[in-house]
Amino acid sequence: QELADSIGERGVRVPISVRSHPDQAGRWMVNAGARRVRASRMLGRVDIPAFVDETFDSYDQVIENEQREGLKPIELALFIQRELATGLSQAEIARRLGKSKTYVGYVCALIDPPDWLLAMYREGRCRGVKELHDLRRLQEAHPVQVLDFVGTRGFVSRGDVEALRSQIGL
Repeated sequence: QELADSIGERGVRVPISVRSHPDQAGRWMVNAGARRVRASRMLGRVDIPAFVDETFDSYDQVIENEQREGLKPIELALFIQRELATGLSQAEIARRLGKSKTYVGYVCALIDPPDWLLAMYREGRCRGVKELHDLRRLQEAHPVQVLDFVGTRGFVSRGDVEALRSQIGL
């Protein structure tokens, strides 16, 4: 509503980005600016400033979302999973996202995670991608110790994971 109020007073100050619809001639798909479109529609506006960008793709959307609001690691993992399924490598995905290969590797720990890891993430008990990655890898080699360890913790920090690593003897 605040955006609609602002648009009502000042108009759309920044054009939205659109690309032609692949299946419906004469229709457009919004690349960036969906909130401005919704706010303008609330005001009954049918025309707003836009520019055409036919090169916009899912990577651009992920990058924009990441910069605007910070994607949750699980959201990024789902995107990476879809891209891996198309045959792209982690290195290529990292390059196109502007992320390090290491970071993308960490995020991959959240692709089809074990139930206990997903529960920890969703409950907010562990949010760091490196910690989640390390816990998953440790659990593969030392399942009993890791599950006992995380079962006794509320929040699991990087320091906790390092303590676990030392406890296991790695």
